[in-house]
Amino acid sequence: MLDPRHLGLGLVIYTILRGIAATIYNIYFHPLAKFPGPTFAASSNWYKTYHEVFLQQSWTTLLAELHEKYGLALPLLESCPAERRHTEQT
Repeated sequence: MLDPRHLGLGLVIYTILRGIAATIYNIYFHPLAKFPGPTFAASSNWYKTYHEVFLQQSWTTLLAELHEKYGLALPLLESCPAERRHTEQT
């Protein structure tokens, strides 16, 4: 018979391995992985939360800094795995 502790441990291990696999995929194999941006932003949706909650930094200020760092000449900036920011050239 299956011990409930083993089931719980299996779920924890599965969750950790799935997170690691998703991170590796997002950084190296995702179709948008070639676009510039912070690695933490490419690997996790927690990037925005980390900067807003823990560092008390405005998201719009951070995006302006990222565009300055990675260049406005690039039409796309990766800010999260599911978010891409378009820039307009003036």
